[in-house]
Amino acid sequence: MEYSNVMDVLATNTVGPLMVTKHFLPLLRKAASESEEEGMNCSRSAIVNISSILGSIELLQDGGPLIYNMSKTALNMITKSMSATFKEDKILTVAMHPGWVLTEIGGPRAPLTTEQSVKAMLGVMATLDDSQSGHFIDYNGKEIPW
Repeated sequence: MEYSNVMDVLATNTVGPLMVTKHFLPLLRKAASESEEEGMNCSRSAIVNISSILGSIELLQDGGPLIYNMSKTALNMITKSMSATFKEDKILTVAMHPGWVLTEIGGPRAPLTTEQSVKAMLGVMATLDDSQSGHFIDYNGKEIPW
């Protein structure tokens, strides 16, 4: 474990999404304030951080990839904190686990294609409302413990 590797993973998985939100926040606030939609939802204004079930402290059993897990746990904390910070702005904020996806990271045994994962996540995003803001959910909409 090298310092530079840790910082690279944190920059990508934790700091990157935070900076994207920072730069898009004026547009997110504008969309939320001008929307005629009732309550919070993805049609109004939303932050959907792509996390991982490996970022769940409660579900951790075998250790796994420490740096990756840590970066996703930190992203989950950012997501939860943002949900409280942006509640008054009516910006829906969730952390979403895309499932075990057939990618370079997911590996060849992963059961989901990227198309299947994205289709399922988009379906869930279309149904999100105030009650899910600040939550950690999977690509099927199932709640994941922090």
